[in-house]
Amino acid sequence: MYSIQGKGIALNIDEPFELDGVKYASSWLRYSTQAEKDALGIVETPKLPEYDANFYTSDGTPKNLEDTSSVFVNETGEEIEDNRIGLKTEWINKVNYNRNQLLQNTDWYIVRKYERDIDVPAEIEAYRAAVHAEGARLEEAILAATTVEELKEVVTHQNWNVTEQPQPEATEE
Repeated sequence: MYSIQGKGIALNIDEPFELDGVKYASSWLRYSTQAEKDALGIVETPKLPEYDANFYTSDGTPKNLEDTSSVFVNETGEEIEDNRIGLKTEWINKVNYNRNQLLQNTDWYIVRKYERDIDVPAEIEAYRAAVHAEGARLEEAILAATTVEELKEVVTHQNWNVTEQPQPEATEE
């Protein structure tokens, strides 16, 4: 990426631009010499680092792992409580959402069992147990994380081990 000194104009390689009424082709930055760029005040600007917004603020500061609560006084003197969830709570909520989504299509087996005492097929029980186990493993690991890097490692290695929900043979009800 390039910019024009003192003008606050950003220039991208392979994009045409206009400077002081002169139009430059999209290939100009790629093929111009350094002396030609210098003559126009064009300098190469380093690309700013990008941070994963799931874990860091835009300046690279890690987000809070733990929930925070603070009280501030607004301009009218009223005390306002500011509660913010931390990354651990946010990721536990995501794990619970995923778990619930994976279980949703088999919930009716559980309802049927309790309403009409019809057994849940073994493959459905095994599937649901595996989903619950992975959710519990992730929640425990998330709570144990002491740094953002540890948390990232946990949540980027989720293993729901579920590619397709089981489809038991039809049973008569």
